[in-house]
Amino acid sequence: MDLANRSIVTYMPDTNCFRYKSYIMQKIVEGEMESDEQIQRREYKEAANRFWNKIMEESNRKEAEILVSAEVVQELKVQSYTLDKKETKPILKLLEILDEETAAVPNEIEYQLREFSNYARRKFGGLIIPPGRKMDYLRASDARILIHAYLNDAILATANIKDFLLYTLFLNKKRTSYMTFY
Repeated sequence: MDLANRSIVTYMPDTNCFRYKSYIMQKIVEGEMESDEQIQRREYKEAANRFWNKIMEESNRKEAEILVSAEVVQELKVQSYTLDKKETKPILKLLEILDEETAAVPNEIEYQLREFSNYARRKFGGLIIPPGRKMDYLRASDARILIHAYLNDAILATANIKDFLLYTLFLNKKRTSYMTFY
């Protein structure tokens, strides 16, 4: 199949896309001001809801498919032990209706990608890191998510740009991209 001519867009949401959607917002007592953290959480939740509404509408119109990396599913499972049930319920509902990408990622590819990310950050950081941003060392779980997105020519949706700046080096200019929703 010629990926450049296919009409369906593939989205691969990062763990934070699920987490921000499920944030529990504390009620603000009348007369009190929201803390900076509360404002940020509200903004992330609103952005995540806009993101999910957009891609679900596209999916319903058969213009998009949504794949979830097995690594994201595992991260959400681990994180679920510290979440309130009100937070885990919307995550589980989403996971029930989405397809999971379970392709095995060979350790050697993960290792080489992580090594390359640190090399690129050190050697070419000024060229690949936008002004005002930073690029983090690629952690193992993020490497597997990045590889799954790449293998599926997917739009990697994340709020953690610093974790995935490396992805832009591997983009097919015609189809693949990454997006942030805040």
